[in-house]
Amino acid sequence: MKNGVGMRCLVYTRGDNLWFVGRVLGVISSKKSYQTY
Repeated sequence: MKNGVGMRCLVYTRGDNLWFVGRVLGVISSKKSYQTY
């Protein structure tokens, strides 16, 4: 039971990290496009 909960928490945190990284990459790419203009 504890193992299942741990795996679930790991998946949730990994999803949050991916979402955060995607957001940061989106901001960086938008800033780069602004610099090129």
